[in-house]
Amino acid sequence: MANYLGIDVGGTKTDAIIANHLGEVLALASNGGANWESIGFSDAVASISALVSEALHQANLRAEDISEATFAMAGVDWESDAEMFRAELSKIGLANISILNDSFAALFAGTPSGEGCVSICGTGGKTSGQHNGKLLQTLGVLAGEAGGALQLVESLQSALVSAYNGRTEKSPLYFDLIGAFKFSTEEKFFHALIRGHLRLQTTLAPVIFEAADAGDEIAQAITSQLARDHVADLVAISGRLGIDGRFTIVRAGGLHTAGSTYFDNAFNSEVKRALPKAEIVVLETIPAVGALIHAMGPVGTEVSGRIKDGVERLAK
Repeated sequence: MANYLGIDVGGTKTDAIIANHLGEVLALASNGGANWESIGFSDAVASISALVSEALHQANLRAEDISEATFAMAGVDWESDAEMFRAELSKIGLANISILNDSFAALFAGTPSGEGCVSICGTGGKTSGQHNGKLLQTLGVLAGEAGGALQLVESLQSALVSAYNGRTEKSPLYFDLIGAFKFSTEEKFFHALIRGHLRLQTTLAPVIFEAADAGDEIAQAITSQLARDHVADLVAISGRLGIDGRFTIVRAGGLHTAGSTYFDNAFNSEVKRALPKAEIVVLETIPAVGALIHAMGPVGTEVSGRIKDGVERLAK
């Protein structure tokens, strides 16, 4: 009986799933984030190796019992990154290893065939896609792609400064933030902000979404821009892949699944305008499911529903 391993390596959490060829989930294990760009290469390898050992222990299997394994990893943006990890992860004893960017795990989890595109909107952002066996991805938030909560807070700071300077209206969010940080005057707030004594954190993303849903003009402007930027990346990736018919867009990441009415409507309406042949799917399972489906190949596509049910049962 063939057994398969799928691992989704994220910045805050890493999940591993083992299943057999029937789609029966034998193990579901998790530990902390292992993005090598954040914690370093050696620590990332150690963390991932420990998680593989835990998953194998749960499944009562050895490394040599795994037919195929897929590691979907945050921070793996180039083939040289994948080769670097492949050399180390092969020491675990797994015979056949595939290494992808973690965005592809979300793609396969949302559409098991892996055909289509995925928009990741969380702390950062990523857009990837596959068509006729060709895989493409954007390069990373620092390389100019849409950037999730990081983009929101950067845009918020610019919008607040613009309002202070009188170029735009001061909205309720403007005054709420100054009050929340307990500055006695606007001048003191902006002095701290511009001089670097105060940094707006990505934890403000839910506050921005809530304000946008309530009709705040500043929040709506930057939220709309975030939606347009993510769709622009989807247009670019699908165009480079040569997709000209109907295809699936998977929405994944904390902001895509936050339930913000304003952001959801802005994103979906922009997709309808720019990519009218696309069908939108919101990811409702953990991305590691997609890594496992990728490892299983055509078998995974056939039993994807069973895998998702098994993961849901174990996660409770």
